[in-house]
Amino acid sequence: MKRLIYYLLLCLPVAACDSFLDEVPTARLTFDNFYREEKDIQAMTDGLHALLRETFASPSVQLYRERAFIYDWVSDIWAHQVKNELRAAFIPTSAVIDWTNEYKVIAQANMLIDHIGKAGLTVDRQRYYLGQAHVVRGIMTLYIAQMWGQGPSPLDRSNDGQPCVTGEELARIAADDFRKGTELLPPASALKDNNGNAVTCKQYASRGTAWAFLAEAYAWLAGVYGHTELLASGIAAADSVFLSGEYALCPTIGELTETGLHRDSPESVFEIAFTNLPGEECLADYCMPFVVQKYPVERNASPMTPRPYVRLSNEKAFRLFPDPADERRSLWFEDLDGMALLDPSVNQGAAYVKKIRHPLYYESGFEAGEVRAYDNNIIVIRLGGLYLLQAEMCLKAGDRNKAIAALNIVRGRAGAALYSPSEDLARAIALEVEKELFLEWGPTLYLSKVRNGTTNELPGNFATLTPADIADGALFLPIGSGYFEDNALARQNIYWSRNGF
Repeated sequence: MKRLIYYLLLCLPVAACDSFLDEVPTARLTFDNFYREEKDIQAMTDGLHALLRETFASPSVQLYRERAFIYDWVSDIWAHQVKNELRAAFIPTSAVIDWTNEYKVIAQANMLIDHIGKAGLTVDRQRYYLGQAHVVRGIMTLYIAQMWGQGPSPLDRSNDGQPCVTGEELARIAADDFRKGTELLPPASALKDNNGNAVTCKQYASRGTAWAFLAEAYAWLAGVYGHTELLASGIAAADSVFLSGEYALCPTIGELTETGLHRDSPESVFEIAFTNLPGEECLADYCMPFVVQKYPVERNASPMTPRPYVRLSNEKAFRLFPDPADERRSLWFEDLDGMALLDPSVNQGAAYVKKIRHPLYYESGFEAGEVRAYDNNIIVIRLGGLYLLQAEMCLKAGDRNKAIAALNIVRGRAGAALYSPSEDLARAIALEVEKELFLEWGPTLYLSKVRNGTTNELPGNFATLTPADIADGALFLPIGSGYFEDNALARQNIYWSRNGF
């Protein structure tokens, strides 16, 4: 932990609410004498969000930790992790299984929490900054719980090597942080920076952000660790978002596609923020849309342009979207029915995906016409996904009617047929997650399957895991070997220890 806990990075103070976007953390400091004015606290908060952005925007997160593809053909680059053959996919020092960046975010959040009292802020301003720190720490702590199933406690400031705590304890710590966020933070419409300017960037946490993540934490604790007593609280947390008046579903799938998946829309609750400026974009080769989408998104692509890495077959696309009235079928795919008639030598037997819009192109050189980036934020939580999470929790809590109502909100917006009693409701909700959220926030589909005990539906080793394997941590990532250099008390995940890590 020594290289993690005190490796703190600072952004320079600037005024705009999204100022962290163009700032790079530059200094390793102790900050014992730093926190004296609000501008210092704002700078640290901007730095905290910059670190969060850098962590969640990395290819390790966006590409190589995604383990529940709906895509039914993948190249060797992804085949091993999709089949849970991680020893063949990664070496023990791989960045994909290294949590150093995640703990840098936690360390900076802790430093902000520990020192904010030095600045002499008003009560309201102190609550704002504390809320940002607690929610960001909670986001990262819950993410570590979901990815690794164990980890150093984010509450440990001792700088001594300690045994990891369980994923359950991490999720409870995260939930505590989110609860504090609901108490400390104002609604999204009342967020202001140190200059009194409105904060509209959805990466900055509001009360609604805290409620949404609290729902996710409760769903995780209920689904993975059997704490079904928390389902009612998770449902209520989601309702707090829906009833706040701060958010609204995009009325149509067309609007969702054009604006809701762009940035800072009324439907969005939390996202990782980018601009379209050089060096601040959502780089194409760091995100899955670039891998999946070629024709017609790329200017110089044709139906015959190879898709060598990941493909969604026409057959799978038709299975996911069987209803011709479902507007996602026509808006998220290029002429699904017509293109399916093409010879496989033309389309590789795959559907042409175009869900994520606003590409930015190379304008010159040999790459001219190719996508260099997307003018999109990474949408982590939006109302469409939160309704489906609530549907899942309601069904587990025995409230089928409310589960169906939440499911139908998503289906109805898409123009798809509403739920029929002939359908298996749990399966219907799970399929809707695949349909509504594919190509968005990386681990969403995988986490849904882990929560609901359906990872056996995944290919390769997933299908043959025993209950003992799962209890030993087979569904989580192994710990990168670098951590053991700092902590002699750390122990590798049992399953991965006997499988080559």
